[in-house]
Amino acid sequence: MKTIRPFGVAAIALLAAVTLSLFGESGTLVVSMTGFKSDKGKALLVVYDSKESFSKIEMARARAMVPVVAGKAQAEITNLPPGTYSVSVFHDENGNGKLDANFLGMPKESYGFSNDARGKAGPPEWEATTFTFEGGKKTISITLK
Repeated sequence: MKTIRPFGVAAIALLAAVTLSLFGESGTLVVSMTGFKSDKGKALLVVYDSKESFSKIEMARARAMVPVVAGKAQAEITNLPPGTYSVSVFHDENGNGKLDANFLGMPKESYGFSNDARGKAGPPEWEATTFTFEGGKKTISITLK
């Protein structure tokens, strides 16, 4: 039977500590949303983890649908690993699961992005919406317009 020497145990412990500090532990992202025009429907929230997936709901890292109460909503995304993320949200007042737009393509329902970023003629750029999540618990706020 082979024994592990004290130096080997210390090296393994150090390696584990360095690995955890480099990669961090998963955590919870809390998204606090305000600016809803009514309490009808739900808030639909989408979390993106790359520029390539940004604004492509089918490629989202996470999604949540939460009720709107007194013009506010809050969602918790759990088990989120550390990284760079972007969040978008819209108020699905009629419950059809999509952001409704008029004949010109202008949204008819309220929407918002992390960092309260706004685009000029369409959604904002990925870089304007990103934030760093280091694990643990982090709260961000989004005001819908």
